[in-house]
Amino acid sequence: MLGALATVTTRIRLGPLVSPVTFRLPALLAKMAVTLDHTSGGRAVLGVGAGGLAEEHHRFGLPFGSSAERASRLDESVGTIRSLLETGQPRPVQARIPILIGGAGQRTLAIAAAHADMWNAILLPLAFAEKAAALRSLAAARGRDVMATASFRIIVRDRREQIDERLADLHTVWREDPYRVEGTVTEVTARLREYVRAGANGLIVQMPAPVDFETLERLAGEIRTAV
Repeated sequence: MLGALATVTTRIRLGPLVSPVTFRLPALLAKMAVTLDHTSGGRAVLGVGAGGLAEEHHRFGLPFGSSAERASRLDESVGTIRSLLETGQPRPVQARIPILIGGAGQRTLAIAAAHADMWNAILLPLAFAEKAAALRSLAAARGRDVMATASFRIIVRDRREQIDERLADLHTVWREDPYRVEGTVTEVTARLREYVRAGANGLIVQMPAPVDFETLERLAGEIRTAV
């Protein structure tokens, strides 16, 4: 899917948010990232995580393991992937494909501080501020700087009944989403500014199907510059 998107876009960066390292061997994931980088003309971002959902592992017939085991696998895999991206053949178009690590656990923050170019978490602003500060402290101790990004689902409408109409189109799990940002342009702008004040260098919008084009258009045209 990302490869297909690369052929019909020119500016946006492309990558998974995120691919559990339990799903693919590090060498294969690195090769896939390089291929996407070539297909997109140097716009790939490799998003990886430890894998936090037991159900999807069980469906694929993969061992889930303890949180400690998954964190250790993430640490080892990211180190291997970075080495392969920098020394393997063919080389990517970018001098350095950014690696994004997703997750808010303390061990994940330490791994992101050591290896990542970007970090992402789905948290409310106050919790995000705490985790972002911890990440920056860990990264600074290593002489590194990691871009902190927050992600969330979003609905922009002028009236409450319009928001409810959008929610009615969504799967139950998204209707009950505690991290969703919703409201008018003014209300959503204020909420996104909370994430910026909490230390977010970037905001990544997640859009459950069916795609909400009205929200995307208003986000790009009315909210983005204000934030």
